Amino acid sequence: MDIYTESYKREISGIEDDIERGVPTGVNSTHYGLGILNRASMIVIGLCSLVEALLYEIASKEEQKNSFKIDDLKGTGLVRNQTYLSRTGIVDFGKIPSWGDFKKIYIIRNALVHSYGGLVESTDMTKVSDALAHFKFKNVLIGGRRIRMTSESLHKTISVVETTIESLKRVSSIGEDS
Repeated sequence: MDIYTESYKREISGIEDDIERGVPTGVNSTHYGLGILNRASMIVIGLCSLVEALLYEIASKEEQKNSFKIDDLKGTGLVRNQTYLSRTGIVDFGKIPSWGDFKKIYIIRNALVHSYGGLVESTDMTKVSDALAHFKFKNVLIGGRRIRMTSESLHKTISVVETTIESLKRVSSIGEDS
């Protein structure tokens, strides 16, 4: 079990238990369901943040040895750290087998972060639909516009993130004294 994702696995298990138990008596079923769906969305967002944080840690460590700085690049977050690590030769993202899958998960993450309760912006629909189709997440897009992560899609997301983290740790010196 990966220490990075252990708490997320417990949270998914909790969501699955809540779904199995059903809506408690006297509770508004719409709000109860939305609470579960929002928790699922936050899992995807949090898992992507783990990878972003690891990339930033690797880049910051390299930056101390290099005159080329992260702030020399435009952009933010994932893209800027990926660009920095690629340009400095620290990480060859083409050699990380799960990187393409992670980038598709990140498209889903962006849709969740920048949406209204999982409602995908029409300008993002093609990218999001392609990312969901890539993983065969058939039941995740409701009404052709709203993302509702399922137990299966959350487990797949964790698997992709764990594989990506393992690969990044392997190609960097994170965790080593240098």
